[in-house]
Order: sequence, then C-alpha cells, then structure tokens
Amino acid sequence: MYRVPFLGIATAVFGVTAFFILVLVMGHPYRYLAPDSFIYFTVARTAIDDGVLFSYSGVDHTTGVHPLYYGLLVILFPIFGVSLPAGSLLLGAVLLSGALVIFWRVFGTAPALFVGILFLTPWGMSFSNNGVESALLIFLLSILLLAFRVLDMHRELSRRLCTAGVVLGLISAARLDTIFFAISAGVVFAFQSLSLNLNGIRTSAARAALIIAGAAAILVPSVALYWVYGDSPVPISGALKSSFPVVQDDWAVTLLSLKTFILGILVSIVGYAASKVHAWERRLFLALTIGLALLWLYNGLFVSNIGVWYSALPFFAVIVFVAHLISKFIPSHAIPVVGLLAVLFGAPFITHLHLSIEREDWITPHQAAAAFLDGTIHNGAAAAELKDGEVAFFASTPVYSLTGLANNVAYVHAVQEGRLSEYLSERGIQYIVGGSYGSGVQVPGGEALFSSCTNPLYAEPLVQIYRVKDCL
Repeated sequence: MYRVPFLGIATAVFGVTAFFILVLVMGHPYRYLAPDSFIYFTVARTAIDDGVLFSYSGVDHTTGVHPLYYGLLVILFPIFGVSLPAGSLLLGAVLLSGALVIFWRVFGTAPALFVGILFLTPWGMSFSNNGVESALLIFLLSILLLAFRVLDMHRELSRRLCTAGVVLGLISAARLDTIFFAISAGVVFAFQSLSLNLNGIRTSAARAALIIAGAAAILVPSVALYWVYGDSPVPISGALKSSFPVVQDDWAVTLLSLKTFILGILVSIVGYAASKVHAWERRLFLALTIGLALLWLYNGLFVSNIGVWYSALPFFAVIVFVAHLISKFIPSHAIPVVGLLAVLFGAPFITHLHLSIEREDWITPHQAAAAFLDGTIHNGAAAAELKDGEVAFFASTPVYSLTGLANNVAYVHAVQEGRLSEYLSERGIQYIVGGSYGSGVQVPGGEALFSSCTNPLYAEPLVQIYRVKDCL
C-alpha cells in the first residue's frame, strides 16, 4: 500500500513557511528580485493583456526569456496580476521546497535538513526569490537525482532512459547554457557501463539514442519557438553574443572571479573521488565536474556580466556534496541531536547574514515613474526603456525595450546600421526612460546613442524620463 510521505510534506511546508517568514522579516520582498526578472514579468503580462506571445511591447516579438519559466509566469499572471513579482517569490519557494522533498527522498532526513538550511542562506534564497529561472532549474536538477539513482537500479529499462533524456531537455529549456551539463550527463548515462566490444558499443549507442530522443522532444519545440519569434535558434542574448562576441581582455582574471564555479568544480571532484567506484553518486559528480568546467570556461571567456542566477548549477553541486557527506557520516540515531543543533545555531547565523545585507528599495521609484508616464503619454504615443522592464511592467501605456535583451534581431540590425531614429519613429516612440538601475543597451555602440540626453521631464536618482528629441 502506498504510504503518504508525511515527512516529505512537512519538509515542503517548512520550506515555504520559513521562506516567507524570512522575506517578511528581513525587508521588502521586491528588493530581492533581479532586474532581469521584470523582462519576464513584462513579457508574461503582454501575453495575457495584449494576447501576444513572446512580446515585450505587444508589437515586436522577442526571445529574451527562456520558454519554460516564461510559460509558468503566463499561467500565474491571471492569478496575481500586477503582483506577479510576489507570485514569482511564491513559485520559487514552492520549487525549492519540492527540491527539498526530493533530497529527503534520495538522501534521508538529516541531509535534507542541512540542504534546507543552505536554501535559507542568502546564496540559497537568491535563487528562490530573484524572479528568474533559477529555482526552476534547481528543482529540475533535483529531479535528475532520481534519474541517476533509478537508472543505477534499472540500467536497461528503455523507458527510464528516455525519461532521463526528457529531464535533461527540460533542464536545457529552463536555461539554455546548461546544455553543457545536459550533454555531459547524457554521455555518462549512455556510457556508464561501456564494454569495449561490438555488443557493448551497440548497447551504449542504443542508450544514447533513447536519451537523445527524450531530450529532443523538449529541445526541438524550444528551438522552434526561438526561430519563430526571434529569427534565431537561441535566445536574443545568445544571438547578441554570437553576433558581437565579448571576449574578455583579461580572461584569466575573469575565470578566477567566478568563485562559485570554482567551488562547484572542486566539491564535484572531491565527491567523485570519495564515492564508490560503481555508485550512482560517482557518475553524478563526474557529470557535474565536466558540465561545470565547460560552463565555467564559456561564461569566463564570452559572458561580460555574470548574475547570481548563473550560479544555480554550482550551488546544486554544493548541496549534493553536503547531502552526500552527511548521509555517509551521520548515523540515523544522531538525527534529532543534529537537527536541534542545526536549528539553534543555524537560525541566528542565517538571520545575521540577511540583516547584514544592505538593500535599496528600487521598486517604488519605478512604480512612480510608470504612473508619471501614464499621466504624460497621450494620443497613441509610446515610450522606450533603457532598463529591464521595471517601468514597463507597471505602466499602462506601451513601453518598448531598447536594451537588446528584450528585442529581436531586427532591432539589433537597426542599431548597427544607424536606423534607430527610423525605428523609434515607426513605433511612435516619443519618450525615453533611463536610469542607473538596469542593464543599459547591450548592443555594441548603442549606449553612446543615448549618452547625450538632456532636460529630463522626470528625474529621480534611479529613473529619468526624456523626450526623444532631447536624446538623439
């Protein structure tokens, strides 16, 4: 008879409750959100309010969002409306709580308890409350734990291999650059018992085909969406990187600055060395080591701005390593004592960490700027934003993006070919929203086009609004 996992349910309830207590006690919840999250929120709002999928303005399409997380926000927007940022916090808490239940199922109670504590640290909470795809990615990576464990017990079951491929496809669809890890995990799945003879090679090739088929069922539709809505097989951010690669001047220093990736690689190597030769944990740590090393090199060499959401995979490697160690070295009869000590010492420490972080209320100024735009723009005019959607999401009037991250390839070409004035005129854009908070123009040469804006109609420390004629 199936037993209801009361402990797992209690773990999930604890995770969600503890998360919201921390958010409410430590400060305004919106202060935790990443600027990029408002690109997601704006594109999700446009899908419901204007009926246009993958669009920031309701007119031009964009692939500036990853489709899996975007789809979840589209579902949530009718429920939360303009409170969608708060809805994203709840979604993040639920996803990480789901991941916590999986860790409890795979490793046991004590390891899950420590993982839960790590989830409540500033590093862990930066994934659950940043408003982007990080929590979803950690949840999907946790599901992959089950795949590694199940395939260790049922090595030749075709359906399970195909399911593992689907999970790898979902991980890549959640954030495309994790495809490096997905490929390494797929190779480990396919060749975990390779025999150097014809029959062994055929078996591994068949396993690889099943995994590829499962992954393709997710990735092919994702790539098709990028082509249809963005004229590129990758998100617009990837198209920008391929069109205008940003190779670091001092790549060695940049690689060393990615400390979380270095930490993830180190713990994966140690976990691999400490695991038994034929254990599923050993194969998981091998996949993590290879995938993290490839992603570390890619980000260090070609990505100019590394946000915290890039470090979801290193964080996952760390929590797997911690759970693995505790499951091996803490006996079951010591769990109550360990739990008590964790609560007594962990809660004050976590509280201190959160209170020591200075946070600025950057949402309220953008809401005020959106209200100013709504009262200023008339007769079908529109505005354009040099930010990441912080104003566009709260404004009722049409607001376009000028960063490049929420546009399409046509906009990138307009900037590069000197046709920006024509682009703005065609769309009736008469106002420019700028400020010190946000990504700015990511298209090379675009930032200089707006560096001479004068006579702001609206000026606050974080947000300024100009007429187009005072900028170009």
